[in-house]
Amino acid sequence: MHLKLRTLVVGLALLVVSSAVQAADLELYVKNRPFQGATLTRGGQLHAELGALLQAIGYSWTLDGTRVEISRTSGGGPVLAGSSLQPCLDGKPLALSLVEVQGRSFVSLADLARVMDLSYRPTPALGIADLNVPVSRIQVRATPVASEAPVASGGTAATDSSKPASTSSDKPGMVETDGTNRLSPIQILKTDFFDSTTPGTSFVGEVRTSTSIRNGSDQPLEKVTLHLRLMNLANEVVHEWTHPIGLMRPGAQVDFTPEPPVWYNYNRIQVTPQVVVEHQLQPDPEEEAAPEGQDGGGR
Repeated sequence: MHLKLRTLVVGLALLVVSSAVQAADLELYVKNRPFQGATLTRGGQLHAELGALLQAIGYSWTLDGTRVEISRTSGGGPVLAGSSLQPCLDGKPLALSLVEVQGRSFVSLADLARVMDLSYRPTPALGIADLNVPVSRIQVRATPVASEAPVASGGTAATDSSKPASTSSDKPGMVETDGTNRLSPIQILKTDFFDSTTPGTSFVGEVRTSTSIRNGSDQPLEKVTLHLRLMNLANEVVHEWTHPIGLMRPGAQVDFTPEPPVWYNYNRIQVTPQVVVEHQLQPDPEEEAAPEGQDGGGR
Protein backbone atom coordinates (compact mmCIF):
# COMPACT_ATOMS: atom_id res chain seq x y z
CA MET A 1 0.00 0.00 0.00
CA HIS A 2 2.80 2.38 0.90
CA LEU A 3 4.51 1.55 -2.40
CA LYS A 4 1.38 2.42 -4.38
CA LEU A 5 0.94 5.67 -2.48
CA ARG A 6 4.58 6.60 -3.09
CA THR A 7 4.25 5.85 -6.79
CA LEU A 8 1.12 8.01 -6.96
CA VAL A 9 2.85 10.96 -5.26
CA VAL A 10 5.85 10.73 -7.59
CA GLY A 11 3.53 10.58 -10.60
CA LEU A 12 1.62 13.66 -9.47
CA ALA A 13 4.88 15.55 -8.92
CA LEU A 14 6.06 14.72 -12.42
CA LEU A 15 2.71 15.82 -13.80
CA VAL A 16 2.99 19.20 -12.05
CA VAL A 17 6.54 19.75 -13.39
CA SER A 18 5.62 18.75 -16.94
CA SER A 19 2.59 21.06 -16.92
CA ALA A 20 4.73 24.00 -15.78
CA VAL A 21 7.37 23.49 -18.48
CA GLN A 22 6.37 24.04 -22.10
CA ALA A 23 8.10 24.35 -25.42
CA ALA A 24 9.52 27.83 -25.97
CA ASP A 25 7.00 30.16 -27.61
CA LEU A 26 9.65 32.70 -28.67
CA GLU A 27 12.74 32.30 -30.84
CA LEU A 28 15.72 33.63 -28.90
CA TYR A 29 18.47 35.80 -30.41
CA VAL A 30 21.61 36.55 -28.39
CA LYS A 31 23.79 39.40 -29.65
CA ASN A 32 22.08 39.27 -33.04
CA ARG A 33 22.56 35.53 -33.52
CA PRO A 34 20.04 32.68 -33.17
CA PHE A 35 20.59 30.98 -29.81
CA GLN A 36 21.91 27.44 -30.31
CA GLY A 37 21.11 26.11 -26.81
CA ALA A 38 17.89 24.72 -25.40
CA THR A 39 14.99 27.00 -24.49
CA LEU A 40 11.63 26.47 -22.83
CA THR A 41 8.73 28.39 -21.34
CA ARG A 42 8.02 28.03 -17.63
CA GLY A 43 5.47 30.05 -15.73
CA GLY A 44 4.96 32.24 -18.79
CA GLN A 45 8.66 33.20 -18.86
CA LEU A 46 11.23 32.24 -21.49
CA HIS A 47 14.08 30.19 -20.00
CA ALA A 48 17.38 29.12 -21.57
CA GLU A 49 20.16 26.71 -20.70
CA LEU A 50 22.50 28.68 -18.43
CA GLY A 51 25.86 27.44 -19.73
CA ALA A 52 25.01 27.85 -23.41
CA LEU A 53 23.53 31.27 -22.66
CA LEU A 54 26.63 32.57 -20.86
CA GLN A 55 28.82 31.34 -23.70
CA ALA A 56 26.59 33.01 -26.31
CA ILE A 57 26.85 36.31 -24.41
CA GLY A 58 30.65 35.98 -24.51
CA TYR A 59 31.34 35.06 -20.87
CA SER A 60 33.34 32.28 -19.24
CA TRP A 61 32.96 30.60 -15.87
CA THR A 62 34.53 28.23 -13.36
CA LEU A 63 32.77 25.83 -11.01
CA ASP A 64 33.78 25.40 -7.36
CA GLY A 65 31.31 23.06 -5.73
CA THR A 66 27.98 24.78 -6.30
CA ARG A 67 29.52 28.23 -6.83
CA VAL A 68 29.66 29.42 -10.45
CA GLU A 69 32.21 32.23 -10.88
CA ILE A 70 31.32 34.16 -14.06
CA SER A 71 33.88 36.26 -15.91
CA ARG A 72 33.17 38.87 -18.60
CA THR A 73 35.83 37.31 -20.85
CA SER A 74 34.91 34.68 -23.43
CA GLY A 75 35.88 31.05 -23.08
CA GLY A 76 32.95 29.03 -21.78
CA GLY A 77 33.35 26.60 -18.92
CA PRO A 78 32.31 23.26 -17.44
CA VAL A 79 28.83 21.76 -17.72
CA LEU A 80 26.30 23.41 -15.42
CA ALA A 81 23.73 21.02 -14.00
CA GLY A 82 21.12 21.15 -11.26
CA SER A 83 19.07 23.89 -9.61
CA SER A 84 21.26 24.38 -6.51
CA LEU A 85 24.08 26.26 -8.28
CA GLN A 86 24.94 29.79 -7.12
CA PRO A 87 26.01 32.03 -10.04
CA CYS A 88 28.38 34.87 -9.05
CA LEU A 89 29.60 37.86 -11.07
CA ASP A 90 32.53 40.02 -10.01
CA GLY A 91 32.71 37.94 -6.83
CA LYS A 92 29.13 38.79 -5.83
CA PRO A 93 26.29 36.22 -5.71
CA LEU A 94 23.49 36.85 -8.19
CA ALA A 95 19.87 36.59 -7.08
CA LEU A 96 18.96 33.93 -9.62
CA SER A 97 16.63 30.96 -9.30
CA LEU A 98 17.64 28.07 -11.52
CA VAL A 99 15.43 25.31 -12.86
CA GLU A 100 16.66 21.79 -13.50
CA VAL A 101 15.33 20.14 -16.65
CA GLN A 102 16.77 16.82 -17.74
CA GLY A 103 19.82 17.40 -15.53
CA ARG A 104 20.66 20.82 -16.99
CA SER A 105 20.41 24.27 -15.38
CA PHE A 106 17.95 26.70 -16.95
CA VAL A 107 17.46 30.37 -16.08
CA SER A 108 14.79 32.97 -16.80
CA LEU A 109 15.94 35.45 -19.47
CA ALA A 110 14.18 38.32 -17.69
CA ASP A 111 15.85 37.49 -14.36
CA LEU A 112 19.30 37.09 -15.91
CA ALA A 113 19.01 40.42 -17.74
CA ARG A 114 17.93 42.15 -14.53
CA VAL A 115 20.79 40.95 -12.32
CA MET A 116 23.50 41.18 -15.01
CA ASP A 117 22.43 44.53 -16.49
CA LEU A 118 21.64 43.12 -19.92
CA SER A 119 19.03 44.19 -22.46
CA TYR A 120 16.19 41.70 -22.85
CA ARG A 121 13.33 42.48 -25.24
CA PRO A 122 10.65 39.86 -25.89
CA THR A 123 8.44 40.66 -28.89
CA PRO A 124 5.54 38.19 -28.99
CA ALA A 125 4.05 39.87 -32.06
CA LEU A 126 7.14 38.82 -34.05
CA GLY A 127 7.67 35.56 -32.17
CA ILE A 128 11.20 36.57 -31.13
CA ALA A 129 13.14 37.64 -28.05
CA ASP A 130 16.47 39.49 -28.05
CA LEU A 131 19.17 39.42 -25.36
CA ASN A 132 21.92 41.99 -25.75
CA VAL A 133 24.78 43.75 -24.01
CA PRO A 134 24.39 47.43 -22.99
CA VAL A 135 25.90 49.99 -25.34
CA SER A 136 28.57 50.90 -22.77
CA ARG A 137 30.08 47.44 -23.18
CA ILE A 138 29.93 47.24 -26.97
CA GLN A 139 32.97 48.27 -28.96
CA VAL A 140 31.63 50.67 -31.57
CA ARG A 141 33.41 50.46 -34.91
CA ALA A 142 33.91 53.41 -37.19
CA THR A 143 31.23 53.61 -39.83
CA PRO A 144 32.64 52.32 -43.15
CA VAL A 145 32.36 54.39 -46.27
CA ALA A 146 30.59 52.88 -49.24
CA SER A 147 33.82 51.81 -50.96
CA GLU A 148 34.93 49.95 -47.83
CA ALA A 149 31.63 48.26 -47.05
CA PRO A 150 31.89 44.46 -46.99
CA VAL A 151 29.73 42.34 -49.24
CA ALA A 152 27.72 39.84 -47.25
CA SER A 153 26.88 36.31 -48.33
CA GLY A 154 24.35 36.06 -51.13
CA GLY A 155 25.63 39.17 -52.88
CA THR A 156 24.22 41.66 -50.37
CA ALA A 157 26.32 44.70 -49.54
CA ALA A 158 25.72 46.82 -46.44
CA THR A 159 26.81 50.43 -46.27
CA ASP A 160 26.38 53.39 -43.93
CA SER A 161 26.31 56.93 -45.21
CA SER A 162 24.72 60.34 -44.75
CA LYS A 163 23.87 61.05 -48.36
CA PRO A 164 20.42 62.34 -49.37
CA ALA A 165 17.97 59.80 -50.72
CA SER A 166 17.33 59.69 -54.45
CA THR A 167 14.90 57.91 -56.74
CA SER A 168 16.34 59.09 -60.05
CA SER A 169 19.23 57.12 -61.48
CA ASP A 170 22.19 59.05 -62.85
CA LYS A 171 23.29 56.03 -64.87
CA PRO A 172 22.49 56.16 -68.62
CA GLY A 173 19.75 53.73 -69.63
CA MET A 174 18.78 52.98 -66.01
CA VAL A 175 15.76 53.97 -63.92
CA GLU A 176 15.13 54.03 -60.18
CA THR A 177 11.78 53.68 -58.45
CA ASP A 178 10.31 53.57 -54.99
CA GLY A 179 7.18 52.05 -56.47
CA THR A 180 5.76 55.34 -57.81
CA ASN A 181 7.89 55.99 -60.90
CA ARG A 182 5.67 55.68 -63.99
CA LEU A 183 8.70 54.62 -66.04
CA SER A 184 9.06 51.45 -63.95
CA PRO A 185 6.67 48.50 -63.55
CA ILE A 186 8.21 47.56 -60.17
CA GLN A 187 5.66 47.18 -57.38
CA ILE A 188 6.64 47.38 -53.69
CA LEU A 189 4.35 44.74 -52.20
CA LYS A 190 5.23 45.22 -48.53
CA THR A 191 7.98 46.43 -46.22
CA ASP A 192 8.11 45.06 -42.67
CA PHE A 193 9.83 47.17 -40.02
CA PHE A 194 10.58 46.81 -36.31
CA ASP A 195 12.64 49.18 -34.14
CA SER A 196 13.33 48.45 -30.45
CA THR A 197 15.09 51.80 -29.92
CA THR A 198 13.91 53.55 -26.75
CA PRO A 199 14.99 57.20 -26.48
CA GLY A 200 16.64 58.10 -23.20
CA THR A 201 17.93 54.61 -22.41
CA SER A 202 21.51 53.32 -22.41
CA PHE A 203 20.80 50.27 -24.56
CA VAL A 204 21.46 49.84 -28.26
CA GLY A 205 18.29 49.76 -30.31
CA GLU A 206 17.78 46.92 -32.79
CA VAL A 207 16.21 47.51 -36.18
CA ARG A 208 14.81 44.69 -38.31
CA THR A 209 13.33 45.17 -41.76
CA SER A 210 12.48 43.22 -44.91
CA THR A 211 10.66 43.83 -48.17
CA SER A 212 8.98 42.18 -51.14
CA ILE A 213 8.89 43.51 -54.72
CA ARG A 214 7.29 42.33 -57.95
CA ASN A 215 7.74 42.92 -61.68
CA GLY A 216 4.25 44.07 -62.65
CA SER A 217 4.86 44.12 -66.40
CA ASP A 218 4.59 41.44 -69.08
CA GLN A 219 8.21 42.02 -70.03
CA PRO A 220 11.38 40.89 -68.24
CA LEU A 221 13.48 43.47 -66.40
CA GLU A 222 17.25 43.37 -66.64
CA LYS A 223 20.05 44.57 -64.35
CA VAL A 224 17.69 44.79 -61.36
CA THR A 225 19.19 45.88 -58.04
CA LEU A 226 17.22 46.31 -54.81
CA HIS A 227 18.26 48.93 -52.25
CA LEU A 228 16.76 48.67 -48.75
CA ARG A 229 17.56 51.85 -46.85
CA LEU A 230 17.14 53.30 -43.38
CA MET A 231 16.38 57.02 -43.48
CA ASN A 232 16.70 59.64 -40.76
CA LEU A 233 14.32 62.56 -40.24
CA ALA A 234 16.39 64.71 -42.64
CA ASN A 235 15.67 62.14 -45.39
CA GLU A 236 19.31 61.04 -45.42
CA VAL A 237 20.45 57.45 -45.85
CA VAL A 238 22.00 56.25 -42.59
CA HIS A 239 22.29 52.61 -43.65
CA GLU A 240 21.72 50.70 -46.88
CA TRP A 241 21.63 47.06 -47.94
CA THR A 242 22.19 46.43 -51.66
CA HIS A 243 20.83 43.22 -53.17
CA PRO A 244 21.72 42.49 -56.82
CA ILE A 245 18.89 40.57 -58.51
CA GLY A 246 19.79 40.63 -62.20
CA LEU A 247 16.92 39.37 -64.34
CA MET A 248 13.30 39.58 -63.13
CA ARG A 249 10.85 37.73 -65.33
CA PRO A 250 7.30 39.01 -65.85
CA GLY A 251 5.30 38.70 -62.63
CA ALA A 252 8.36 37.53 -60.66
CA GLN A 253 8.45 38.34 -56.94
CA VAL A 254 11.59 38.83 -54.84
CA ASP A 255 11.50 38.67 -51.02
CA PHE A 256 14.52 40.21 -49.32
CA THR A 257 15.64 40.03 -45.69
CA PRO A 258 19.10 41.43 -44.85
CA GLU A 259 21.74 39.11 -43.44
CA PRO A 260 22.48 39.58 -40.62
CA PRO A 261 18.87 40.59 -39.96
CA VAL A 262 19.56 43.29 -37.34
CA TRP A 263 21.01 46.81 -37.63
CA TYR A 264 22.22 48.27 -34.34
CA ASN A 265 21.02 51.82 -33.77
CA TYR A 266 24.04 52.98 -31.76
CA ASN A 267 23.04 56.65 -31.92
CA ARG A 268 19.43 55.84 -30.98
CA ILE A 269 17.98 58.02 -33.75
CA GLN A 270 14.58 57.72 -35.39
CA VAL A 271 14.76 55.83 -38.68
CA THR A 272 12.25 54.68 -41.27
CA PRO A 273 12.64 52.13 -44.10
CA GLN A 274 12.78 53.01 -47.79
CA VAL A 275 12.91 50.65 -50.77
CA VAL A 276 14.46 51.77 -54.07
CA VAL A 277 14.80 49.46 -57.06
CA GLU A 278 17.12 50.16 -59.98
CA HIS A 279 16.81 48.43 -63.35
CA GLN A 280 17.44 48.89 -67.05
CA LEU A 281 14.92 51.23 -68.66
CA GLN A 282 12.35 49.38 -70.73
CA PRO A 283 11.87 50.65 -74.30
CA ASP A 284 8.53 52.37 -74.90
CA PRO A 285 6.62 50.39 -77.60
CA GLU A 286 4.90 53.59 -78.87
CA GLU A 287 8.22 55.43 -79.22
CA GLU A 288 9.75 52.44 -81.02
CA ALA A 289 6.83 52.34 -83.45
CA ALA A 290 6.86 56.10 -84.15
CA PRO A 291 10.01 56.22 -86.35
CA GLU A 292 8.72 53.31 -88.39
CA GLY A 293 5.43 55.10 -89.02
CA GLN A 294 7.18 58.31 -90.00
CA ASP A 295 9.39 56.45 -92.50
CA GLY A 296 6.33 54.80 -94.02
CA GLY A 297 4.54 58.14 -94.44
CA GLY A 298 7.52 59.67 -96.29
CA ARG A 299 7.63 57.09 -99.02
